[in-house]
Amino acid sequence: MSEIASEEQFLGHPRGLAVCFMTELWERFAYYGMFSLLILYLTKQYAVSDVVGNKIVAAYGALVWMLPVFGGFIADRYLGSRKAVTLGALLMAFGFLTIAFPVLIGGGVDTTAPPDMAIMFLSMAIIISGVGFLKANISTVVGALYQVEDPRRDSGFTLFYMGINVGGALGPIVCGGLGHALGMRYGFAAAGVGMIIGLATFLWGQRYLGERTDPPYPERLKSSVFAGIRQEWLIYALVPLLIAFLWQALKLYTLVAGGLLWFSVLLGLLILYYSVFHCQSIERDRMIVVSILIVFAVLFWSLYMQMFGSLVLFSDRLVDREVLGTEIAAAQLNGLPSILVISLAPLMGMLWFALGRRKRNPSIPAKFAFSLILIGLSFTMPACGRYFSSVADQISLFWFLMVFVLMVVGELCQAPIAMNMVTRLCPKRVVGMMMGAFFVSLAVGSIIAGELAARYTVVEQNADGSLADPAAALTTYATAFANFGMVSIVVGGVLLLGSPLLARRMHESQDSAG
Repeated sequence: MSEIASEEQFLGHPRGLAVCFMTELWERFAYYGMFSLLILYLTKQYAVSDVVGNKIVAAYGALVWMLPVFGGFIADRYLGSRKAVTLGALLMAFGFLTIAFPVLIGGGVDTTAPPDMAIMFLSMAIIISGVGFLKANISTVVGALYQVEDPRRDSGFTLFYMGINVGGALGPIVCGGLGHALGMRYGFAAAGVGMIIGLATFLWGQRYLGERTDPPYPERLKSSVFAGIRQEWLIYALVPLLIAFLWQALKLYTLVAGGLLWFSVLLGLLILYYSVFHCQSIERDRMIVVSILIVFAVLFWSLYMQMFGSLVLFSDRLVDREVLGTEIAAAQLNGLPSILVISLAPLMGMLWFALGRRKRNPSIPAKFAFSLILIGLSFTMPACGRYFSSVADQISLFWFLMVFVLMVVGELCQAPIAMNMVTRLCPKRVVGMMMGAFFVSLAVGSIIAGELAARYTVVEQNADGSLADPAAALTTYATAFANFGMVSIVVGGVLLLGSPLLARRMHESQDSAG
């Protein structure tokens, strides 16, 4: 075992885990803090329609989930995970700060009005690039702290996952609260400060990360490849081109959906070709099951991603958010899912373990089906709130919180199960590709979420952005959400009926299926 893997200074783990824990905590703080404000910033500061706002948020979310595939490739082949994370953190910190202070990238000096939307898209492109380099590779750094057989490995990743959710909870609460009380710029500035803290933490902790996070071929990285420029600096020089590409993609946000669709089709054909011609019988069956469940996952994420679009607008306009005389900001409510994950994940883990000991643990396909049914039920809560409400134009905060409670239980039936499924069932030689396919399902879900919101949650507004008829708007939202939910419940029921067949094709015993 390497020295770094045996150095127990953070809850019995290598000290480098504390560095990664805090880096990811602040990265998620910044990311979710900004993302929770984005739809409100677009519709209130830029006065864009709900249709446009939801589509921009969808394109941003899709690109965020696509770029880690690229960032992981660059780290694996060239930079190494440590340099890639550092680059990503730098880009994210700068991107968040430029939204708060657009003058940093030529956005003018007027701090009382939002900059030209093209400037905002440039800031978003910088953030997306940063996420691409950081998100996939910070997990790789965690893995590099341990030998493969180290029994602390699973526990280490569990602690790391807690850091993700602590940041995901604090970001919307702090940034959303500042944005609501003082102005959107203050919320974005808080995200930027959080990312600077994360970057400083990672740079300070470099000595605790070990050599396995270094570039795979350091000599090649130092070699001259063009006009005397070293390979490493050439990669850095190409980053502005990546940002420019993403900038244009955001400005042409309506085309992102089509491009992602074609990419998904090509990826699906590649997986099908590989399964048929390069896999043995059992491997082929498992690959097909994984692919089918990833397709079903798209429906789940198309509802889950409403959290950053239509659900924020709905809670801002039509939910009574006053608690003990204090109004909770709509963006702050987005911190609740992470709080629920922290609270419920251990309970769900104990449930699966207890059922497994009794040989009654549901199969992976059944858990996917439960996730669709649960998130479907969550989207019927606004309709329930409307039915039981004593007023015609608002629902109680209780019913909106129930959306997140059921949604998170559904998430815990799928997200961690899916990652386990890919790593356990897919041949080792294509685990990376299939994990990328799972991330693509989140990207496609984000696009579909925007399209659903743009088509079915449009409400009539006055010139100042207020609702023309709040009661009618509540009916529109509640009906649309209920319809989304019923589709998910029906599809989940169909998957549940087919889960025994899919489980058999996994070629695993029932007691180990989950």
